[in-house]
Amino acid sequence: MASIHQNLADALMMQRDYTLAGASTTDRHTLRVDITDNTTNTGGYQRGLYLNFTGAGDKTTSAEVNVISADVTLTGDTPYSYNLCMYTCESGNPTIGFKAAISIYMDALGTAVGAQVAIDIGIAEGTNSPSGRDAYMRWRNHSASNEPASGILLEAGNNESACTYLFDQLAAATGPIAKNTGTISSTCTHAIKCRHGADEFWLSGTAEPS
Repeated sequence: MASIHQNLADALMMQRDYTLAGASTTDRHTLRVDITDNTTNTGGYQRGLYLNFTGAGDKTTSAEVNVISADVTLTGDTPYSYNLCMYTCESGNPTIGFKAAISIYMDALGTAVGAQVAIDIGIAEGTNSPSGRDAYMRWRNHSASNEPASGILLEAGNNESACTYLFDQLAAATGPIAKNTGTISSTCTHAIKCRHGADEFWLSGTAEPS
C-alpha cells in the first residue's frame, strides 16, 4: 500500500479543475483540510502545510518565481474580497510567548540582489478610484475596550539599528513627503502630508545638519 506521503504527492501532481456549485450556504469550500496537531515538542516546527521549494535554472528578462500564487477574478457582486484570509484565536487560555498572523523572515542574501522588501504591494486603479477607503494598507482595531499600543513597532537584534529611515520616498516620486517651497512653514525644510477626517495638515521637519 502506498504511503500517505506518496498519495498526497500523486494528487498534487495531477491537474484538476474544481467547481463549486449548488445551493447557497453560509460556508462553502472547494477544498477543505482539517488538521489537529497533538504533538508535544521542545523545538522545531509544527506545520499544517509545508512547501520546500528550490528555484533552479536561470530566469531572465521579466520572469518571476511565485511559490504560492492566487489569481482572483470577480464577476459577481461581492461585499468583501480577500485573496488571502487568515484567522487565528486561542481556546482555553494557553501560554503563548509571541503571536503573529503572518511571519516573514528573509535571510542569507547573496552579493547580486538589486532590491529587497519584505512586503511588496502594487495597486493599478486605472481610471477608476474607489468611492470610499483607498490605501495601500489598512489597520483596524476590532476590540471594543482595548487598542494596540503602537501602529508600527520597530525592533533590532545584535545591537543593530532598526532602520535608517521611517519613511523613504524616491526623489522622482510625487507623494506625501515634500520639500518646503515656502507654502508649508518658514521653519521646516521638509514635511509629510496627513489627513484627519476631512482636515489636511503637515508634519514638518528639518533636514539633518551636515
